[in-house]
Amino acid sequence: YLDFINLMAYDFHGKWERETGHNAPLYASSLDSEWQKQLSVDNAATMWVKLGTPKEKLIIGMPTYGRSFTLSNPDNFRVHAAASGGGKAGEYTKESGFLAYYE
Repeated sequence: YLDFINLMAYDFHGKWERETGHNAPLYASSLDSEWQKQLSVDNAATMWVKLGTPKEKLIIGMPTYGRSFTLSNPDNFRVHAAASGGGKAGEYTKESGFLAYYE
């Protein structure tokens, strides 16, 4: 018997990568490579439904924080721009590449 499934729909991208990306992209970007197109909320939810999960049993987790990057070239600030790591730590979270919604 299944009550619900909590679908972690965040942390698709972050400081562990060497290029920028959205933390929780709803849909894949046309700029994404074929494997990157799998990294979206839409793709994750669709996969669970195709595997037989009733839609009403899916609970999609939403982030209330952001991921930040240190850009390799400050003039290139688009999605998929080269990054050298996480952005500056926030005043409250004190973690590189991670900012609470209130920072």
